Amino acid sequence: MRVMGVGAHPDDLEILCGGTLARYSQQGHAVTMVALTNGDKGSESLPPERIAALRAEEMTRAAAVIGAQAWCMGVPDEFLNDDLETRMALVDVIRRFRPDVIITHDPADCHIDHQKAASLVFAAVSVSYVPAVKTQHPVHPVFMPVYYMETLLGLGFTPEAFVDITETFAVKKQMLLKHESQLGMMSARIGTDLVELIEVTARFRGLQAGVRYAEAFRPLRVGLRTSAERLLP
Repeated sequence: MRVMGVGAHPDDLEILCGGTLARYSQQGHAVTMVALTNGDKGSESLPPERIAALRAEEMTRAAAVIGAQAWCMGVPDEFLNDDLETRMALVDVIRRFRPDVIITHDPADCHIDHQKAASLVFAAVSVSYVPAVKTQHPVHPVFMPVYYMETLLGLGFTPEAFVDITETFAVKKQMLLKHESQLGMMSARIGTDLVELIEVTARFRGLQAGVRYAEAFRPLRVGLRTSAERLLP
């Protein structure tokens, strides 16, 4: 399959579904990791242009750990919106990479950019197969199932599916560690170490799923978007 993860920021996918993306890659599926924003507000000391360039490099290195393609749409951090320009840009990204399944943020996640990402993915998926909607790349005639990855810290999220990441948790951690610019800054901002956060969360979900480490998901359930086939690895 062709698998696309869509995160609001350059490190979101590593934090919330990195182990699952690693499993897809190990199974031979083609993985694309998309960041909608450039993360240019992700530093207390570096100017926006510099931190954006640094985070693009970090994202590329993280994706390379699992042989994935990294793609950044470049919307300014903290200002993601489901407007015409951004929606059309995401439609074109979908048509460029032609995914069979998409993983993205849950609509109830805590960050406004995460919420907007969920809205954008739903809107873009809904029109990416419509021939009358013209973009640089040709129409992608697939009704793509969408899976929502859990919210940060799992608050307000009820899992419907789990992926055993016991064998890929070390890879998930390696991917996250590529985002060096964010580790100290985010620890100070949210009051906890990011590596500890992903391990505690994965262990908790693992206990729920009966394995050592797991990641949690729920499928988008609307007409023409629900598949009887499990597309998670």
